[in-house]
Amino acid sequence: MGDISVPNHANFQVTGKELFETPGLTLANLEGPIIDHHKASLYGNRQYDAVVNTEHVLSVLQCFKVKAVWLANNHMFDLPIGPKPTVDFLGKAGISTFGAGTNIQEAQMPFVYQDGHKKIIVYAFGWDVIGCRYARGKKEGVNPMVPAHLFTTIRELRKVDSQSLAIFIMHWNYELELYPQPAHRQLAHDLVNEGVDAIVGLHPHVVQGAELVSGKPIIYSLGNWFFPPRRLGRIFLEFPKVTCRQLALEINNLGRETVDVRFHWYHFDAQREAITFQATEGWDGCIVNKLTPFVGMSHKQYSIWFKRNRTRRKGLPVYTTYRSTYRNKMKDCWVKARHTIIRMLVRAGLKGKLG
Repeated sequence: MGDISVPNHANFQVTGKELFETPGLTLANLEGPIIDHHKASLYGNRQYDAVVNTEHVLSVLQCFKVKAVWLANNHMFDLPIGPKPTVDFLGKAGISTFGAGTNIQEAQMPFVYQDGHKKIIVYAFGWDVIGCRYARGKKEGVNPMVPAHLFTTIRELRKVDSQSLAIFIMHWNYELELYPQPAHRQLAHDLVNEGVDAIVGLHPHVVQGAELVSGKPIIYSLGNWFFPPRRLGRIFLEFPKVTCRQLALEINNLGRETVDVRFHWYHFDAQREAITFQATEGWDGCIVNKLTPFVGMSHKQYSIWFKRNRTRRKGLPVYTTYRSTYRNKMKDCWVKARHTIIRMLVRAGLKGKLG
């Protein structure tokens, strides 16, 4: 499941919850650290863009039988408290964490799930261009979404383990973009060819399309899952209607073979805090096909198509290929500088929201 962020007591309603009662492994993205609810308002006033969870998030995670959450996102280090309080709190509740840590060794450790002869290994990575803080040496942060590191990770795993299902979780792309960056799509395809069995993306807050590459599923964005509105200092954070479509992705596997993929579509009503089941589809479903008009395009074809059809254009560059190291570094610097300017404008009251 996608982004979960619960700052206050969650009086939520759910239909279609029986999906999560079946045996298996349920994972989700925890967007932001967990703090005591008494401190939430203090942090909110002092740091306008601090997205946090309180202990109330536990009721949501337990409702959906979540066994592990990944922490590789751009809000995990909004506050100067590090990941340890979050890891300890969830650990006491029997929920595992991965994707971030107090040093690079912790951050790059995967979540490993063993059920009889079935073994699933899940890695989570975050992109620093969108605010994810990279772990380096003894410095805390998330598992870096750097191409060389990604390829090294899967190659080192396949040297010692050729049987386990390997999943890569990617926190990437721009918020509210409906289609994957060409460089990210290219990277995902190449990682599959190196031995990754499934790739799942997040961060845009909207559900994006999906492709099968050599029989391996790539889902470019899960969108949000439970992310109700809240005040963040000077701004009121509320997502547009396009984010109300939500996806619970189900992957059924036999060893490294993907036997079936189910797309369970839900709708989120922010005012009622209600998650309502709508439909279940396979790869031939109309929603999946509508979200993925670029299936079958070559990298060159898709790059041209994306530039014509992308939804985020104001001052945001297109990442055409992950292999252009120098050009991408220049683009990285511009996007980071742009975000810093926007934060300054919001702090000064000259802009109403982040974006």
